Amino acid sequence: MRIFLVRHGEAVKVNNDSILTKNGIKQAINVANMLKKLPLDIAFTSNLTRAKQTFEEYKKLDPKIKTEVNEELKEIYRVILGGPIKEGTPKDREKNDRLRADNFYKNMIKLKENNIVIFTHGNLIRYFLAKAMNVEPKGLWHKILISPGSVSIIEVEDEIVQVKAINLYEHQKKFFNEFLKGNITKENYL
Repeated sequence: MRIFLVRHGEAVKVNNDSILTKNGIKQAINVANMLKKLPLDIAFTSNLTRAKQTFEEYKKLDPKIKTEVNEELKEIYRVILGGPIKEGTPKDREKNDRLRADNFYKNMIKLKENNIVIFTHGNLIRYFLAKAMNVEPKGLWHKILISPGSVSIIEVEDEIVQVKAINLYEHQKKFFNEFLKGNITKENYL
């Protein structure tokens, strides 16, 4: 089984939510065009708007794909990965987010489909990669880049879980080239 982990496109905060920017929509279209070449069996998406919007671009190309919106795929607290504490965050958020992520991961690697795509968030992808590599997630906050509209791949075969790719970004080449030229900064896309 292959699990394709897609980070949502570039987003901007609007009120209590985040939505895709124009560039984020382009990223979502690019990733959708890349994914349409794959024989995907099922799609999961976070229930947060930016991930659902990214998924919707793929759904336009594969309207018959079996789909599940799952709130367990919401972003997790960055502290789990060694990121900074955010003032005002509930004290039990780290524990609750870790339990939620562990539950989805445990169920995910037991799925029977051949090719699964998951539209979710950067920190959750980092966490799933850490679980797949059997490493402590603390410290991955700054060590693994998960760009908007990128794809990472986990493979499960005979109960062996392997990371096959992290932060694939070729389908976003124009955006990536602008980033390398310094026209797009890290602050613009995180």
